[in-house]
Amino acid sequence: MRFHFSCTRNPHTEREVYTMRTPRLRLLSALLAVALFFTLLPVSALAEGSTHTGTNHTSSRSLDENSKDDQGLTYTLNADHTATVANYDNHTPDGVIDIPDTVTKDNIDYTVTAIGNNAFESLNVSSVFIPATVTSIGPFAFRFCKFLATVTFAEDSQLKSIGLGAFYGTEQAYPRFKEIKIPDSVETIGNAAFRYCQNLERIALPSALQTLSNVTFYGCTALSEVTFPASLETIQVGAFGYCRNLSEVELPASLKTIQSYVFGGCSDLKTVSYDGSLEQWNHITANNDVLGYSCPSLVTDDYTAQFILVENDLPDHFPKTVTITKYTGTESTVILPSTISSWPVTKIGEAAFQDNTTITSVTIPASVTEIGKLTAPTVEGYTFDGWYADAAHTTEFDFSTPITGDTTIYAKWTANDYYVSFFTEHGDPPTSQNVKYNGTATDPGKLSEEGYTFGGWYADENRTIEFDFTQPIKSNTPVYAKWTAKDYEVSFVTEHSDAPTSQNVPYNGTATYPGELTADGYTFIGWYTDDTYDTKFDFTKPITGDTKVYAKWEKNAPVLPDTYALNVSGAFVYVDGVDVTAPAGDTTLQLEKDASVRLVADPDRMPSGMVFDRWTILNGALNADDAEKFETGRTLEEFAFTMPAEPLSIEATPRMQEEEGSDTVSVIAGVTLGTAATALVAWQAYDLGMSLYQEHWLPADFVMPKTRAELALLLWNTAGRPAPAAQPAFTDITDPDTAQAAQWAVETGLMTPKSADRFKPEKSVTRWKAVRSWKRVTNQNT
Repeated sequence: MRFHFSCTRNPHTEREVYTMRTPRLRLLSALLAVALFFTLLPVSALAEGSTHTGTNHTSSRSLDENSKDDQGLTYTLNADHTATVANYDNHTPDGVIDIPDTVTKDNIDYTVTAIGNNAFESLNVSSVFIPATVTSIGPFAFRFCKFLATVTFAEDSQLKSIGLGAFYGTEQAYPRFKEIKIPDSVETIGNAAFRYCQNLERIALPSALQTLSNVTFYGCTALSEVTFPASLETIQVGAFGYCRNLSEVELPASLKTIQSYVFGGCSDLKTVSYDGSLEQWNHITANNDVLGYSCPSLVTDDYTAQFILVENDLPDHFPKTVTITKYTGTESTVILPSTISSWPVTKIGEAAFQDNTTITSVTIPASVTEIGKLTAPTVEGYTFDGWYADAAHTTEFDFSTPITGDTTIYAKWTANDYYVSFFTEHGDPPTSQNVKYNGTATDPGKLSEEGYTFGGWYADENRTIEFDFTQPIKSNTPVYAKWTAKDYEVSFVTEHSDAPTSQNVPYNGTATYPGELTADGYTFIGWYTDDTYDTKFDFTKPITGDTKVYAKWEKNAPVLPDTYALNVSGAFVYVDGVDVTAPAGDTTLQLEKDASVRLVADPDRMPSGMVFDRWTILNGALNADDAEKFETGRTLEEFAFTMPAEPLSIEATPRMQEEEGSDTVSVIAGVTLGTAATALVAWQAYDLGMSLYQEHWLPADFVMPKTRAELALLLWNTAGRPAPAAQPAFTDITDPDTAQAAQWAVETGLMTPKSADRFKPEKSVTRWKAVRSWKRVTNQNT
């Protein structure tokens, strides 16, 4: 922590550092300066607020035969294709200079890398843009540019050096800029580079800078803010001389050398802060008088000291004394320095050791002639009893006694008494103990209480940290007894889902609500105290014994499916305009209610020699509107409907094909007209008979199989899914259940294989065969 104290300055000393003029001489000088100013001032320079920033920067310019560009800048062209701004003919009306990145002459491009010596000295320049390509600014490049209000560097500037007196001014002719943002790439700044830049108010030194050269900012009377980089190692002579508006600076610990009069003539300087120790400060300043007649307060990591100017008759000589106003170090035995920045320490301030908690003794150097009545330091756990002249604390120190040599004074302390108090929720607490600071408390032993187990003494109310009776007592200390009550089991019983884990609950504790359960087909109602679900369980009620908690459920109402099965045989199937027909066999799919379905009879799926006759609903029912259309359109080869909210099975029923045009021969699949007619009648009779049979003699939930796979599964499921004698061996069946059903049906003689390893599960079967085989399984002989 740093403490800043105001500077105490002797106003009489200012007579010794200012050159005094007679009133007549001062008036004459002022009139001459005004006359000179208005004689040389161009009209453009009166624009006080010029703010050119380079936003209209021209990156390349062409040169004439004299190597001059259209602004009046003349360049020195180098063999390595670089160019240096050599001079300026002063003809730009507004004084705005935009240095390009490149220049071109005789079709050869040159990169502008430097601004030459004295290039713009004393000329009419109000603003200048310096491109990223420029790496150096030569000595005196902008010296005496009294109209220069803006200097802009490109954001990606590669500038490395600013030369001697580059922006040098005088008391009359100096740049007008208030701030200049030096690129962080700059590594060197020459002597007096910004000397007498009297309008400059703030500066941030570049991060690459290691040495701040002689008198760099000398005479910058408006400068009030300086930012130093962590890279800075050296500040040379007079770098901030006569910066009269500078009141506070913060110097980095990276400094290795600070030379003489760095802050000489800084009449308003009140605080110099240094991010290091006083010993380091004395080392880097050596015997240099870095302050001149300035008398700030010096603040380091461990000391704060006030410089006080001593009157004398010697010219350019500013002797001082030093008062130590604060010690902020951490040493317990303190040896005060006899000098700071080569000046003698003559006084110890009254608050020098106030609030310090570590000091046990202080050695005062012989240079000290005055000691304020020292404020008592503060040390945790002790009461300050005064300053003594001996280590045994027998003789009090007399601050009125003159100091004639190095002197050590000793602080006397008395340890404070603190109470150690014992707290318990059960039984009687032990008597509190009175313990000296850094002493230890006595363990009062174990306590006992019926129904509880004593768990020891703890340092916190939550009983998480055991109290250590060997640790020093430093303040009033509470100690807490820990008790463990008997645990009881709270178990959860449920008929559905998994029961929550049982809980061990201390006596008079409460069970934790385990949350709601979920189970398919049921709704969780809550937790109850009994298996008849009469009383809800109260989870805020204390547990006094083993407890069972019961989950109550209600069975959910059946939920209608979101989709329904559609089975179509002998036809193309289109759903919402998309062809979803199976490549072989029946088309079976799940559809949402009201899905748009269109059926088109497929001639290729009709038995040989037969054609489409009509649509037959084998299972389920159409919606009312579709059922009415079905009655009139069932013989059409195309039929459309919306999916009902139930399973539906439709068949494109065939009939025998009739040949037209021959009155002598009618051949249908190689038979005579009479045979065909007979076959047609037989087919119609067969179809009618099967429909009546299914309607009147088969179970209501009977679904007519269409393929050999469906028939095998029907027979196997009807028989109770018996295991076949041998493992299924058909390579064209992938479904495990279908494979077992086919194997069993073949073994029982109900069905025959197509080959040794092929069953042809997708082949269609007749309704007659399906019914006959089913009746055999159900022992209804055909």
